[in-house]
Amino acid sequence: MSKSNKNINIYITFDGLSDPLGQGQILPYLNNLNIKENIYIFSLEKKKLLNKFFYTNSFITNYSMLFKQSKLKSLKLINIINFMLLILKKTFYKKIKIIHCRGLYPAILGLILKKLKKTKLIYDMRGFGVEEKIDNKAINLNSFLGKALFRILKYLEKKVIMTSDEIVVLTNRAKQYLKKNYTIKSEITVIPCSVNYDKFDSNK
Repeated sequence: MSKSNKNINIYITFDGLSDPLGQGQILPYLNNLNIKENIYIFSLEKKKLLNKFFYTNSFITNYSMLFKQSKLKSLKLINIINFMLLILKKTFYKKIKIIHCRGLYPAILGLILKKLKKTKLIYDMRGFGVEEKIDNKAINLNSFLGKALFRILKYLEKKVIMTSDEIVVLTNRAKQYLKKNYTIKSEITVIPCSVNYDKFDSNK
């Protein structure tokens, strides 16, 4: 299949591919895909690490955007909107076959694209994102805004889970939790977390 072919697959991640996590957990999978179809990867990168990565698969095209770190939620929202506009710009005239989203926030963007493009969505959960935001104090349930944000995110999370064509989780326990608490017709695949040990020095 030629790289100019209009049919593409999309991978969306807020984790920078040039970060240690991206280098260890994302790129190895992408570079070793035995696939001859065009893949567009959209990622949010840190300034000092922007474009410090490479692909061995010639069918992969990356579009990165600078992640603007800020405590202001309004600026983060603007960043996400600009990221979505970048994705729409690069895929506007193309037919998307599959959207693979790593994490909840990318999956929310993927859900919008699924509706617009009539395509299939893979939700790579990694974890339960909303609860993790509470654990790391990003959402404060003692405040009105925190409670409102929690309800909105839980609603969107449920929409993503219920409408995804496939869901990827890290453990069988997570799979059983989803089956128990949601009416899911899609496939749930368990892929345990792994790491590329070549990216880490065990002697340090």
